[in-house]
Amino acid sequence: MSKFRPLAVLVGWVAAAATLLVASPAVAQPGTAPGACCVTSPNGTFCVMVTQAMCEQQGGVWQGANVACTATLCSPPRGACCITANGAITCHILTNAQCGAQQGVWRGPGSVCGNDICAATPPTGACCIQGSSGGFCQIRTQAGCAEVNGQWHGAGSVCGNEICAPRGACCITANGAITCHILTNAQCGAQQGVWRGAGTACTTQICQPPNPTGACCIQAAGGVTCQIRTEAGCAEVSGQWRGPGSICGNDTCTAVMGACCVLQGGTVHCNITTQAACAGAGGQFHPNAMCSSTVCTPPPPTGACCITANGVITCQVRTQAGCAEVNGVWRGPGTACNNQICQPQNPTGACCITANGAITCQVRTQAGCAEVNGVWRGPGTACNNQICQPQSPTGACCITSAGTTTCEVLTRAQCEKRGGQWRGRNSVCTDQTCTPPAPRGACCVPTPSGGIACMILRAAQCQQVGGTYQGDNTVCSANSCVPPAGLGACCIPASTDHNAACVRLTEAGCEERGGAFQGAGTQCFGDTCPRECPCDWNNDGRIQQADLYAFLNSYFAGHGDFNGDGVTNGADLMEFIACFNNVPEPCTR
Repeated sequence: MSKFRPLAVLVGWVAAAATLLVASPAVAQPGTAPGACCVTSPNGTFCVMVTQAMCEQQGGVWQGANVACTATLCSPPRGACCITANGAITCHILTNAQCGAQQGVWRGPGSVCGNDICAATPPTGACCIQGSSGGFCQIRTQAGCAEVNGQWHGAGSVCGNEICAPRGACCITANGAITCHILTNAQCGAQQGVWRGAGTACTTQICQPPNPTGACCIQAAGGVTCQIRTEAGCAEVSGQWRGPGSICGNDTCTAVMGACCVLQGGTVHCNITTQAACAGAGGQFHPNAMCSSTVCTPPPPTGACCITANGVITCQVRTQAGCAEVNGVWRGPGTACNNQICQPQNPTGACCITANGAITCQVRTQAGCAEVNGVWRGPGTACNNQICQPQSPTGACCITSAGTTTCEVLTRAQCEKRGGQWRGRNSVCTDQTCTPPAPRGACCVPTPSGGIACMILRAAQCQQVGGTYQGDNTVCSANSCVPPAGLGACCIPASTDHNAACVRLTEAGCEERGGAFQGAGTQCFGDTCPRECPCDWNNDGRIQQADLYAFLNSYFAGHGDFNGDGVTNGADLMEFIACFNNVPEPCTR
């Protein structure tokens, strides 16, 4: 048999129980003395005074003869429930199940709604702590981690195998660029990076390649000695550096050394060696010279140069610089003068061609550049040292100077060099690019029940919801939104727009809404305000099952004074049941 009883049976039985409460005999016969009985219904568990037989007949739990019903005798434990809705947190006294049904956080049995009962719990994360026997990890709040001088890894982070491993600068090469990241040694190795050691930081110099070393011939009292040093280190001891990559051999410091320029695969390579070794490699020897950008430079190439003078075009073979001296049009290295070379052509420009890992530049038409899968730099561009260098991406850069912020499109490096804030690749300067977001602060918003909730909003948002903005960067605290003094229950009659209701307002606020003020400090209970229909206990305009449960809740809470005699007792229960079973005018079901 189900433990839940039909409404009609439940109502009749509650009425019989009320009769016992009102007219119990002075001396009860054995087995007829009433006592507290806990009955479970679809709306919860409540307590009535009945005999043991009546209690067992309805599947209730009898608490014993002459045991009185109290507000908590049959109810599950209640406590503070913190419910988040519309950006605000409110506190209600509920059971654990009721709190869970509203997605609230229950603070435990017997807890009460206080100033900080619903304060947000600070987030936790992995905290790396250095102990006497080494480092270890604990889950702590940021403040708790700071108390033990630990390193906090952020909200939600967990203790894992690598979380507390030493970190340092890791130099990673990708797409021809070197970037620096703070990683563990293992993480750095997984990305083929070069780890600079525990505790190192990313600086402008940390990922620079080390200076090259080579043989350094040092004159000393006992003769000439050879040591491997950098060029600067060799100069510190007044030595003669033999160049990068040179090694100390038997004749390193006796034979004449110099730069040896060797042509290999169309590219000139420079090595520091002896004249004999250079000759054996088929190179061009430069005694006592060091390898530099100019020592092995081949003579500039020549090509056809089309020169226009007095309306006539002539062709001469010249270098590119020589062609420019006579305002000619150079046709490129190795081109020869013929009948077609100086005919008008499609515009040409620098074409950057990548082959065998090297980038070379040729002046070509756009179509000619595409034929060799090159990158054309535009009409009229010339080959130079910079034309084929990879182009750094640009973006909007917000630069603040003398209190004024301006926006320029720069590369990230250029932006950082000028102390600006880079907005990202391909971003552009607009009126809003460098505008900081509006600050936020505490906003005190009135609630429908007459209270005040605190939310963190911007000033414009606070105004939109009818709140009072407390100022930029203010926070919500127990005293941020103190309600106005003199609040009390206000009985607002029903209208075409809303049902009758009880809300806590000031006396002036109650009068503005056409209500009846019940006095400062009064609270809204089930029996606070009179009703047009007495047994419409929840003020929704209809008599239904919900009204019975609402009245029973008020009755057992001591606020079910249905007949208005100033006390809540069995007579109120009897009269409510009579009204509920025989709905008077103007009430409707």
